[in-house]
Amino acid sequence: MISNNGKSQLDVYMEEGCIAIDAGINTLEYWKLNKHRFPQLAIMACDILSIPITTVASESSFSIHVPETEEIHFSKQDSNIIIDE
Repeated sequence: MISNNGKSQLDVYMEEGCIAIDAGINTLEYWKLNKHRFPQLAIMACDILSIPITTVASESSFSIHVPETEEIHFSKQDSNIIIDE
């Protein structure tokens, strides 16, 4: 969306001065207070900021760990995985 002065919301937002981190401003509260000035940016910011964070390492999320004491056998006849303990 382009404003009357020919600038996008992003251009206007980026031209504003920075807010000091120690100002005690909550990011979601900032976008709630400024949603009338930057409606599209506020929607995007809230969508992104509402994604829950995780403390699990990405490597462990996408890997399969099989203890060394177990063996995996693949059957050619079907797609089942058999784990021997």
